[in-house]
Amino acid sequence: MEFLKKLKEVDKSVVFSSVEEIKGLSYPSIIVFKGSSSEYGKGMAILIDFDRVLEAWAGEKVDNDKTLKINEEISEYLGVKYEAEYLDLPDNWEGFNGYTEFFLESGEVDVISMEFEKIKTLREDYIESFKKIIKNVKTIKEDVKLISNNKDSIFKVHFVSAGKMIMFSIDLSSYIKLSNKLKTENEKKFLWLILNLLMKKNLLSNGKQLSFSQVSKGMMGLFIEEVEDKKLKEIFKNFKTIIDMKEEEILSKFNECQECIKYIDKLTLLNKNVSNENTNTVWDMLELALLDYLINKKDSSISTIIKNFEKFN
Repeated sequence: MEFLKKLKEVDKSVVFSSVEEIKGLSYPSIIVFKGSSSEYGKGMAILIDFDRVLEAWAGEKVDNDKTLKINEEISEYLGVKYEAEYLDLPDNWEGFNGYTEFFLESGEVDVISMEFEKIKTLREDYIESFKKIIKNVKTIKEDVKLISNNKDSIFKVHFVSAGKMIMFSIDLSSYIKLSNKLKTENEKKFLWLILNLLMKKNLLSNGKQLSFSQVSKGMMGLFIEEVEDKKLKEIFKNFKTIIDMKEEEILSKFNECQECIKYIDKLTLLNKNVSNENTNTVWDMLELALLDYLINKKDSSISTIIKNFEKFN
């Protein structure tokens, strides 16, 4: 990236921050350390702050002509407006690391280059990841109306680490409110099953090749540097179909499949008779089997298993 060379011209440590933000989403900031290292001698390092945590130590705005010119070049290169502020942090690399170490370990901050008297490193993979995140955040910004959260929706979209990860989730308070309209524990569990299937089917049907992560019950995460911007647009467009689902539509889905509950009751009882395992195992396996069926239909594992076991009769 050409502007990285220009960053050498700053006179001391600064943070370049984007002034463009969306609710819950912002562009990563660029940190330039300028000073010396007890181990490596004089030099500088460039870091990307995905969660903008180091901005807490930002001080006065930089207004010298040289840095303002760098601002313009960063903004032109990335297509996003950035401004610079001095960092009130030690100008000794080891002292500076006392503030960054935790965030480096957690992945919220990456060192993309170091250029000291005794060491020079450049992480081109981190640079490419940064460029891709910038591109994808711009895509998200363009489609903000598609992904803006409906306050009444049971499904939510959250952004983590300045757009490094997107979280798709079921809103727990909305689920509780809806489940209070049901009577039995198994009905409430079945509602949760329906909601999970709606969310996962929607995500996985449109991104089978993507690495979604099960963050927790009812929450799926996706690192956006792993996704092409066209695919990202497609995911958001499709996810909007369930974000806009009304409560009545969800309950309608529940009622359409409610007949299944009596069979789940039988499976739960069977599980108690043959196993000491928690009954949640039944629900987890059922969800997996149904998700496979909803996505793959006749090619699903469950369909194949049933066909093979028909030979037992």
